[in-house]
Amino acid sequence: AQVAWQVTYSRGVMQTLERDDHSAILQIEKWPEPRRAHCLSVLGWMVRAAEISGASQLSWHEECRALGDEACRFSVQWE
Repeated sequence: AQVAWQVTYSRGVMQTLERDDHSAILQIEKWPEPRRAHCLSVLGWMVRAAEISGASQLSWHEECRALGDEACRFSVQWE
């Protein structure tokens, strides 16, 4: 996700907060103005990347600064 972020965006940083064999928690940092559509787009490509990688039984949760959350954070779990 961090490499995809760097290739796609010229601002902000995608930071991995936690990761193991079946889950990851990532957070957007240094992004000046959060927008809901942006967070949904990022979540979409994260979920699709997991599917393409062979993950099944995906579940996810996301937080968005545009909705008043502390950070734009994405938690994805898979089998």
